[in-house]
Parts: sequence; C-alpha cells; structure tokens
Amino acid sequence: MAPDVSELLASDSWRETVISWANEQAAHKGIQLTGPLLPFRVRPWAVHLTIESTRGRLWFKASCPALAFEPLLHHELSLIVPHAVSPPLAIDAARGWMLNVEHGAMSQRGAAGGLADWLAVVREVTEVQQRLMPHRDRLLASH
Repeated sequence: MAPDVSELLASDSWRETVISWANEQAAHKGIQLTGPLLPFRVRPWAVHLTIESTRGRLWFKASCPALAFEPLLHHELSLIVPHAVSPPLAIDAARGWMLNVEHGAMSQRGAAGGLADWLAVVREVTEVQQRLMPHRDRLLASH
C-alpha cells in the first residue's frame, strides 16, 4: 500500500524534489525562491506548503493519487472562469502537483460575515457553475 501524502512530506528526498521542481518552475516565470519550504496544512489526501519568493508567498499543493487530477482541472477552470480561478503558476499533472501565487488572505474559519457577504458568495458560485455547464465534457476529460 502506498504511503499517504502526509508521510511523503516527512521524507527529505521528497522535500528536496519539491524544492527543486518549485525552483525550476518559478525560474521559468522570472521568480526566485527566497525562503524555505514550510508546511501549512498536512492531510492524508493532500499537503499544502508555502515558500517565500521575489513575487511574494507561493503555495505548493501535492494531492494523493486519487486526487491527482486537481491541478489540471484547476488549470482548465482558470481558462474558462479566469475572474473566479487564478491560473496556476505551474502544474505537474502526472504527480498531482501545483504551484500558485498567493492571491490574498484566506477567509477565516468560523468568520460569520453578514447576509450581504453570503448572498454575494452564492451569486458568484451560481454564476461560475452556469459558465462551466457548457464545458462539462472538457472538465471531465481533465480527470
């Protein structure tokens, strides 16, 4: 049985491979890494890491094999609804890896927000779903 993604994070060789890949991908975009690779969220199905760069914080995500389709799907979504999904800086679809530029603060867990905030979210999600509907086959093909 293959180890879960969180076990890979403990491997020095895996982390070195990630740093090398991230460095290479960032360099292709004229970005230099300036800090260490730091764990942000580690789960059995995915690992989120951050690394500082000359363009700000970068986010690296490695998904488990069952979810390895996510980077390619994310890329496709960014082409169809660019106002809602930012393009990844780089993806490695075979490994289920994705590198992104940080796009602002994350919403806080438990942050209530007002009714207007929730209505805006519902409207945006609805609009994105409607824009994606004609692209069903294309999106399913990315899986």
